[in-house]
Parts: sequence; C-alpha cells; structure tokens
Amino acid sequence: VGAARKEGGYVVHYFDSISKKHHKINSHEIRRVEHQHIVVARKGREVFIPLHRVSRIHKGKKVVWVK
Repeated sequence: VGAARKEGGYVVHYFDSISKKHHKINSHEIRRVEHQHIVVARKGREVFIPLHRVSRIHKGKKVVWVK
C-alpha cells in the first residue's frame, strides 16, 4: 500500500520565498487546508504553506494542475 501511494499519489509543488527554492509536498504529508494555507506535518511540527505559493500539482508523473 505504501509504495502504491507514493507512486500514484499527488505531489504539490510550491515556491518558498524565504529559501528562494522550489519544494514538493507528498499528499500523505498534508494534514488539512485552513484559511488559505496547506498545513503539512514535517519533523513533528506543523508547517503552513500559503496556497498562492502552489505552482503545480502532479498525480504520479502526470501534471493535473498548473498555476
């Protein structure tokens, strides 16, 4: 189940304006969407990613949404 989830799961790509880098979020890391933010579990903490930073979403290798 875990391998299938990684291969066929959604991946959200976003730009972090502080580090000036593009990052990826796997769908299993997303905890909830709250007040224009994606809340992600990382290293035991919750990280808030503004929705306007999301640049594209992939399902497997296929792009399903682009800004």
